Amino acid sequence: MAEKSVIDAEQAIDEIDPDMYDGLLLADGFDAALIGVGFRFAHAVAIYDKQLCLRILETRDKMPPDEAEEFFDFNVAGAHMGDHTPVYVEQWIGTTRRH
Repeated sequence: MAEKSVIDAEQAIDEIDPDMYDGLLLADGFDAALIGVGFRFAHAVAIYDKQLCLRILETRDKMPPDEAEEFFDFNVAGAHMGDHTPVYVEQWIGTTRRH
């Protein structure tokens, strides 16, 4: 399986259409888990793959899986930042769920 290349999310958004994504908030340190941009009503929101976020915490920060999940749930997914709060997707199709 080919490894996903890491993009500079802010640079990519600037090159596409910065006005379209006005107010978009990105999760620091999780560019490799960014899978797209969606819209909640008229607000652009970054969309991340939850499993990739957990893998980043486990590898980059050397957290055991249970600690990574607790940290992620409380400090990342649980951080409400207003209308542009990112969305974290748990993919069910073609993947093995962690639970």
